Order: sequence, then structure tokens, then C-alpha cells
Amino acid sequence: MKSSTNCGHKSQLCTHDTIEKSFLRMPPQSIGLSNWSDRIRHARYWRNEVKKSLGEPLNNLQVVSNSDGDFVMALGNLPGDSNSQTLMTAKIPLHSEAQTTTTLELQPLTMLDAQESKSNEPSAEIALFYERLRGQVVNGISGYSLHNTGAILLSSFSKLQIYKRGNLATVAEWFNGTILNANFSMVSAEYISFCSNGQLYVDRSNQKVFASESYPGITNGVASFIAQEELERFDGYWWSPQRLELLYERVDETKVTKLAFECPGKPPSTEPIHYPLVGTENARSTLRMVVFDSSNNTSTDKRLAFDLNDHVPWQEYLVRAGWTDDGNKSNQKVFASVFCPGITNGVASFIAQEELERFDGYWWSPQRLELLYERVDETKVTKLAFECPGKPPSTEPIHYPLVGTENARSTLRMVVFDSSNNTSTDKRLAFDLNDHVPWQEYLVRAGWTDDGNNVYAQFMDRLQNKMAILLISREAFVSDEEIVSKDSNSLIRVVYQEDSTIWLNSHNLTRFIKPTINSNVLPFIYGSEKHSQCHLFLRNYVLASSMDSTSEDIHLTTGDWSVIKDGPLVVDTSRELIYFLANRVSPLIISLCVTSYKRLTECRVLTPDDLCYKFERGQSSLNINPEIGFVCWLSSITNLPECRFYRLVHNSAFDLPEAVFQYNVNVKDSAITPESPLQPSVSLTNLFRSRFFEYRSQNSGEMHYALLLWPNDIWTYDRKYPLILHVYAGPGVQLVRNNWQIVAQFLKFITAGYAVLIIDGRGSSNRGLNFESHIKDRMGSVEVSDQVEGLLYVARESQLIDLSRVGCSGWSYGGYMALLLIINHPEIFRASCAGGAVVDWTLYDTCYTERYMSTVEKNSTGYKESCILGRIGKLPDEEGRLLVVHGLIDENVHFAHTEKLINSLITAGKPFQQLIFPSERHGVRNAEAVEFFHASMISFFEKALR
Repeated sequence: MKSSTNCGHKSQLCTHDTIEKSFLRMPPQSIGLSNWSDRIRHARYWRNEVKKSLGEPLNNLQVVSNSDGDFVMALGNLPGDSNSQTLMTAKIPLHSEAQTTTTLELQPLTMLDAQESKSNEPSAEIALFYERLRGQVVNGISGYSLHNTGAILLSSFSKLQIYKRGNLATVAEWFNGTILNANFSMVSAEYISFCSNGQLYVDRSNQKVFASESYPGITNGVASFIAQEELERFDGYWWSPQRLELLYERVDETKVTKLAFECPGKPPSTEPIHYPLVGTENARSTLRMVVFDSSNNTSTDKRLAFDLNDHVPWQEYLVRAGWTDDGNKSNQKVFASVFCPGITNGVASFIAQEELERFDGYWWSPQRLELLYERVDETKVTKLAFECPGKPPSTEPIHYPLVGTENARSTLRMVVFDSSNNTSTDKRLAFDLNDHVPWQEYLVRAGWTDDGNNVYAQFMDRLQNKMAILLISREAFVSDEEIVSKDSNSLIRVVYQEDSTIWLNSHNLTRFIKPTINSNVLPFIYGSEKHSQCHLFLRNYVLASSMDSTSEDIHLTTGDWSVIKDGPLVVDTSRELIYFLANRVSPLIISLCVTSYKRLTECRVLTPDDLCYKFERGQSSLNINPEIGFVCWLSSITNLPECRFYRLVHNSAFDLPEAVFQYNVNVKDSAITPESPLQPSVSLTNLFRSRFFEYRSQNSGEMHYALLLWPNDIWTYDRKYPLILHVYAGPGVQLVRNNWQIVAQFLKFITAGYAVLIIDGRGSSNRGLNFESHIKDRMGSVEVSDQVEGLLYVARESQLIDLSRVGCSGWSYGGYMALLLIINHPEIFRASCAGGAVVDWTLYDTCYTERYMSTVEKNSTGYKESCILGRIGKLPDEEGRLLVVHGLIDENVHFAHTEKLINSLITAGKPFQQLIFPSERHGVRNAEAVEFFHASMISFFEKALR
């Protein structure tokens, strides 16, 4: 392992002079925290310092090229204004002029109206969508997309505008409601799609040309809850790359358990949500297509002519969908939606967003005026209300599929637009996908091939042991009047299928490539953990055959390292290159890498070996333009985040490109001064010391990793510190990384005199499926022993930890672990702060829980042993050792968990403290609430560990 990752036993030490100067600059509230006023002031100070250090003002970075040159674009806040966001741009100098400047200064391109920059309280739909993204709701411009004509679509939550050649024009003025997930058709910038209230709409030149039909419990073009939350699929529709055709997912949640999130004595404020509990029905997804006729402005909604269950009878989840690279009429009318409760169109379901990390529910064809979208039926999904007692209702209850209950059901549809007469045709699939994948439960991903002739859809079964990628011809979508002349096997093909005795993780690593030589062969890249580590493979599928291709899959990447599953791929077809994220250098570093998918070779790491690439949930792009370069955020635990532009240098047609660092990217007039609102006021990296630990676990025989942080205290080098063990320890997450983001959140503790330790044991992500699989059917078991082993190892090796003063904290799965640690080891942990904790897995959603624990019927022992409630008697009887924290309107880990925990604590006579946030969800977001929470944690640990 390279020393640049700082693994092993060397500490990062600073000089005496640097330390002394740093402490002279430390805020006075960081020295003594003897009362509440000091603690709240301390929490406020460090929240602001951390925010400034993370480089948050810039997001959604892209490298673009047009007739005026090459540019970096980003969304960001103006210096001194943290309330409104706008689109910013900076021109990239020609390569020959690269040495004349070292910084690209972003300047505002335009702003939305003043009323848009200071919007009202976000709607429940917006708030819930950003919860799935784990993001913060913003004012002003919330998103933008680029068209190859040079047009830029600017979207806020209530307005759409097109910027072109200095002019700003408002579109979709006929619509009055919340706007999400707006996109251009790839074929025509006149066609703009967006979602609202679970339905899909298309505007053409400020006129409505399509609105999805809605039925109770059915959504269209919107990924389901499970697809978003557990499969990380946030889209539910896909435009064809070649035609005016739109593929979309229809989700049926009519059989999914509905849970209400309300408080006693309060009128209902929201509709219950569909939440598939373990062992219950999931939502059902089908694919449909809308074909647009621009000549007469009509659209046709088409269904699949065949049942996909004929091909994959076991399919349960639609994991991914889309189009291949090739993209393959009536009187004047406008589609009007017929609203039916429980049906959404073009919007990913709760599960799709929360568990599958799919946030889109519709996809434009890259070649035609066609739009694929997802229809979601949640009518059978449990509805839950999330409200505070005594408050007027603010949101509808949401569909939440509790374990063991019905999931939402997704179907794919397509809208075809006719630009000549401004009409559209909404088409369904002519066949039942259950004929091909009868086991399908989740629509995980979907989209178009580059030629626009086909769409692809990735499905998983309920327990996520089976996965199939289906290639669906656009001809399989028909209007209600059409008759299909071809059989389903010629229009719907299973191009890849994978089984696992453990489970299958969702990913963003599927990419179809436009054939360059043999049009009868369709190549595509996919990611797989079939050999434990996640790697990329190339498959050449023979289209002429009705059977799967017999070609052997080709390894594109190999080795004892992993491609990052959540990171998207960028393909440079002209050079036959593929860009991806991986921990190629070290398990602690994420790097941007490139390799060839035609000439088998080792991949090349493009970012520095000692800096970690910042990638966030829901990020759909790697911000690469293969002809120019890429822009990214990089950091380490000793280097604050920098936004950098790297130029790609292609030396020959057969070599992998090199990346040359040319510019830092920042906002114009944000000078680096102590007074600048965008810069920390102290030298943050000098406030602490750090040490990574790499050790072979006696529990697993595997290498485990830990990171210890402690105050840079020059007066007591031999001091032992009270310790806070911050824990997550659940699947799908890696805490121990060499990046600034992991350090920044702990500065409030370090500057208050605490050491902080984080440990990744068995079950954590990006170490291979075998490493993760130790928790299968027994969550809450090996994770506890690995945390304790790591703590004792680090204490012994570092000699910096006072083992008589150890506390732990965590949120979500980490809150669950914080409870288990003090329950199982009260002799080690003096205090535990458990936030948003799961206490009973039967109360959580279907997709996540059943992936790791199977169903209650098949694993009743595992569910019983993993439940906190049966172990309450083992908690200590001393006061001040347990703090329970929860957001009252948490729609992910519901307050019902904490309600059961509190009742059990009361029944058992166990002392505890509680901190309830009435207006917070799964994570404390409001600035004042964050400060109060942090101050309360410090107060709790001060009393317990001092």
C-alpha cells in the first residue's frame, strides 16, 4: 500500500510553531465548554466553519463545449448570499494559453426572477425527494440541463426557463405546481419533460403536449420508494437518443402497505405513504412508451405487447432501464391526465429512490421525440402519515412498503410525439414482462440504447438474488388501437442474467455501446460482484439470435480492488475508452480511472494518489468531457476540498490519456481572506492529529481499517483522551476514507477535547461482496464484535485513549449499532447517543431489509435476534448513559421505532434521555436544529465522560 494514503502506523504530525499559531487562532468557545451558552456557541461556530471548508457553494459541475469555446459550468451561491443558487460559468483558456492563469473564476450566467430566488417553504414532494438524495433543499435554480443546440434548461421548483444566446424565455407557463426532474428531449429542445405529484408532463413551446394518465396507487415516470432508497435509481423515464419517443416506468403500489405518519390528537396532514415492510407486497413496475408526432402535435401512449415474465419469471425489482445508443397520428389534441390516487407517472417510487438510488422516472430517446417513463402503482402499498401533534396537516401520507407487505408495481410506457401537429401518443408494452421475468419485483434501472431502437430495463427479484437486463424494442410499445405482428421473443430479450447465493447490489455501471462494425452485435458494459470485488465486464450480445449471446464475458478490470458501484460510467466511443471511479490506489482513496474496452490493458488512475475524489449520492455524472478534460472536488484529511480542472491529453490512439492539472475553480470575488464568507477563519487541518490503522482482524482474518483523530494539544503529549466512537457499520457504507468530509463532521468534538475513532468492519462497502456478506441473515452480530476489536486494538497501539471514558454515537444503522454496543458492552461504553435508530427490522422497508435478512417467514430467528427490544434488560441502570434522538416526521426510519424503544425502556425501568425534533426527518437538516443537536451531544458526553 502506497505511503501517500497514510496507512499503517505513522501519525501525521505538525511542527511546534504551526501548532502554536493554530491554537492562537482557535475560537475562545473551543477552550472551555462549562455551560450551555458556551456549547451552543461552539456548535454554531463549528457548523459554519465546517460548511465553509466543504466547498458546498459549487455543485453539478460540467465541462461543456460550444461555438464560443470550452467552459466549466456549475450551480452555486453568490459570495455572501447563501439563500439563492444560480448557474455559473467560466471559460477554459486554450491549451496554449494554459500557463497565463492558475484559476478559473466562475461568474453568474443568469438568475431566475427575484421571486424564484426567495421561494416559499418547499412542498412535501420536494422535501421527500431531497431526503432520498440526502441533500439540502435550495432556493433559486435547482437544476440545469444542456442541449446540443446550445440551449440551457434552467429549473426551479415552480418555473422552467430556457437560456439561449443571452435570451431567457419561460416555458410550461400553463402548469401551476411543483416541478421536479426537468429534462430536454435529446432530439428537440422544443420538448421538455418534468414530473409533479407522481405524474409526467411534456411541454412543447409553452404548450402541454402530454400528461400521463393516473389511477389510484399508480405513478408514471417516477421511481418507486424502494428504487430510490435501496436501489439508488432516481429516474422513472428516459428519452430516446434518436427519436421523439419517451420510455417510462409505470409503478403499481396498490398492494403495498400504506403507513400514516401522524401524531396523536392531530388532524391528518398528509396521505399515508406506501412502505413495503419485510415480507409484504412490493410495488410492481411495467414499461410503457410515449411516441410524439411533431407534425400534428399528438402523442401515443404504448404498452409492451408481451409479458416480461415470460422471459424472467422471477423478476421483482426493476433495477435500471434506458435506451441503447442507436435510439431504434391523430387530429390536434392534448393529452390530459385523469388523476387516480396511488398512481404516478414518470416519478421513481419511494423504494427506487431510497434503497435503489434511482431518482429518475422517465428517459428521453437520444434519437427521436420519444419518451420512456415509469408508471408506479402504489394503491396496495401501506400509507403512513408523518406529522406533529396539534399542527395543521402539511403533507399527504406517503406510501411506505413495510417488511412483508405489498410493494409498488412499476410498468414502463412510452410517449411518442408528433411535432408537425403538436400531438402525442401514450403507448403501453404490448406484452407482459412477467412472461420473461416472472420473478421480477423491482425496476432497478432503465434507459435507452444510443441508437434509440431499444430500451433496456434491469429487474431484480424480491430477495435480490436474481437480476436480469432486458432489451426491449421500441416496437414492443403500442397504443390501445395497435396490434403487434411480431412475437415477444423477437422484441424482448434477456441479454444478461445473474444469480447470487448472497445478494445482488444495485449499481450504475450498465452502459450500452453503439456498434461500430457489426450491427448484428450489441456490445454493453456492466458491473458485477460475481467474483466478490466489483468489476467491469464487456458482453457482445448477438441480436440475430433468439437465445442469449454465447460470447464469453470479457473482464475490463480485475484485481483486489473495487469499482465504485454508485459512480456512473462515461464512455468515449471514438477512442473506445471508459471512465469510472475505483479504490484502485487504496481502500481509503476513491480515484477517477480510465481503461479501454477494446484493447485489454491495466487501467490508469487520473487523479492524485493521495487525494480522494468526492462523489455524492444521486450524482449522475463524472463531469468529464473526453475531448477537453474533467472537473472534480478532491481532498484528504490534511487537505481541504479543492475544485480542480484537469485537461485530458491523448498522446496516441492506442494509449490511455493522461490528466494534467491546470486550474483551481472558484467563484469570482471570493478572495481567500479570513473575512471571506466562503473561507474558514482558522487553519482547520492544524487543529488535530490523525492516524490510519490497518490490521488483520482476529475475528475475520481480513484486513480492517480504522481512523483515529485527536486534538493537536502541544501541552500534554502524553495525555489520554476521552473517546467518541462514531459508528455506522452497516452495509452499503464506507466510513474510513482519506477525505476531508469524514474529518470535518468531528471538529466540534475534537476542539472540545475528545478523540474520535471510526472503524470499518465486516459488512461495510467497497471491500467486495464476500466481506459484506458476513451480516447475511444476522444483522447486528459481527458488526458489534468488529467495532469492539478495533477499539481495543487502536487503544493498545496508540496509547492515546482513556478506556474508562469511551462513548459511542451513530445515526440510522449507526444508531442501531450505538444501542447494541452499550447493550452488549456496558463495561466498555460509558455513554451512547443513538439517533434515528432501527430497533425492530420488521418495521423497516421491504427492499433493504429483505436483501440482507430475507423474509420473516424464512428467517424468524434472525429477525428475533436482531431486534433491540428483547435486549433492553441488559442496558445499564445508571442515569446519563443513553441519549435517544429522532426526527418526529422521519419517513425512512419511522418514529415508531423510537416509540417502541421508549415504551420498552419505561417498562423495564431503564433510565434514558430523549431529544425529539418535531420538524425533522431522517437526519437533522435545519441549521438551528443542527446546532442544538450538536450542543446537546456535547453536553451529554461532557457529563458522561468527564
